[in-house]
Amino acid sequence: MIYIAGGSFDGRDIAPFYLDETEVTVTAFREWERASSWTGCGVSDEALRGDVPVEVVWDRVEAYCEWRGARVPTEWEWEWAARGREEARKFPWGSEDPSCVHAIVEFGCDKDELWPVGSRPAGNSRDGLKDMAGNAEEWTSGVGEDGNEIGVLRGGSYRSQTELLVFTQTSSRFPVPSGAALGGIRCAR
Repeated sequence: MIYIAGGSFDGRDIAPFYLDETEVTVTAFREWERASSWTGCGVSDEALRGDVPVEVVWDRVEAYCEWRGARVPTEWEWEWAARGREEARKFPWGSEDPSCVHAIVEFGCDKDELWPVGSRPAGNSRDGLKDMAGNAEEWTSGVGEDGNEIGVLRGGSYRSQTELLVFTQTSSRFPVPSGAALGGIRCAR
């Protein structure tokens, strides 16, 4: 995990916290599956490489992070880290538009699949966080209109194409009130 200094943005105070350097891989998630009572967690394709980010439904994200003694980051912590804290970067690497130099986008950079975590070091955040844009969208914890906790996907995915690259911006958010969507995991402490 990487230490992220606290601060304020958009009227929100962010306390210092730690955030996983990379998205959780299929291999790490399968370790939890073997150690826990959860079964059939959506990682059943044995052909799927273990070094790519796992994509799961919301309730598995919370359970996995708790198993590690961590938690799901709030959407505002995630954004604070992705934007380079007070630097307020448009993308984790800066202001240059997304391309396969910085992130796994455009249908997996023409491979139409997830890539191993950390494949694009030119896209690292100010603090060295990898894949904060592209590859797998990431689950964060948000608050719905009714005041209850909801999952909010951040960072865009490998499926983001030219007209959808706005989703890779550090400020883009996609609230998901149901558990139907799949996203990646990055735990906080």
